[in-house]
Amino acid sequence: MRVRLFVAASVLGASALVITGCANPLEQLVQGGIQEGIEQVVEEAAGGDVDFDVDAGGGASVPDSFPSDVPLPPGDLMASFSAAGSYQLTYSIDSLDQVSAFADSLIADGYEVVSESDMGEMKIWALQNDKWLVTLGSFDAEGESGLSYTVSPVEG
Repeated sequence: MRVRLFVAASVLGASALVITGCANPLEQLVQGGIQEGIEQVVEEAAGGDVDFDVDAGGGASVPDSFPSDVPLPPGDLMASFSAAGSYQLTYSIDSLDQVSAFADSLIADGYEVVSESDMGEMKIWALQNDKWLVTLGSFDAEGESGLSYTVSPVEG
């Protein structure tokens, strides 16, 4: 249930980015007050606290409750979202090679590759250790490279 709620909340956040149109969606998200609306909707559905922070200039913050034993990727943090003990961070990065290097560093830290997918302009890794499942999604759109980083506790 917790993972489904987090996925639904992430989709809601992503939908807000798409709805805002052609201008800088992260900037519009902040200016338009959508951030507070998303937090309220997800908090009501989850029955708990939600942390959603967006800064189109790369000044978003990692939630205070983010686990200290999980490494943070390189790049400028553009948005963060947390709910039900899971976290989704979105970064602007210089190149997609940074994501591959970060995935390699997680493997060196004891994470095991659960799945990996290469679709050209988009690559996805799912890695897991005994406590955390992390998903890295790298993308390149119109010359802008980004990283979606999701961290969830391992169930069971």
